Amino acid sequence: MTTALHRSVAVEVCNALARNCPDDLLVSLDVTISAGPRRHVPAVAVLKAEAATASPVPALDVVLVAELASSSFRVAQVYERAQLYAAAAVPTFWIVDPMRKHVTFTEFLLGDDGDYRCGIETDGTLRFDRPWEVTLDLRAWTERRDQVRARERE
Repeated sequence: MTTALHRSVAVEVCNALARNCPDDLLVSLDVTISAGPRRHVPAVAVLKAEAATASPVPALDVVLVAELASSSFRVAQVYERAQLYAAAAVPTFWIVDPMRKHVTFTEFLLGDDGDYRCGIETDGTLRFDRPWEVTLDLRAWTERRDQVRARERE
């Protein structure tokens, strides 16, 4: 189940990626991606700018997808989506889990053999330069999430 809290984290991911996004790419929320006969809508996608008006966007025009874990997002789904994106040669696959004690980030990078390898896993503030300079402040996202949850219980 996707909640407003999940969507707010998706917006944070989108904003972090968009901040230094190269001109030849576009960061977007909720884009339908076509991988052969299958279609999927990740929380965030980075695609080649020339595919910005396509619907669905061919997977070959996607350079990164970010999925948000939820209570209904099971391990089997992660595996299924990783296989789908790997088969479509999407170079980078992220999973952000806003439901754990701390918001977590896991990066998967496509290897030469066509399988994903785990790159980075963290629940802290992350600064890295792939696919370009990106900062993800998971601690701030965790703090904001906890503030929202505290008000929800009041």
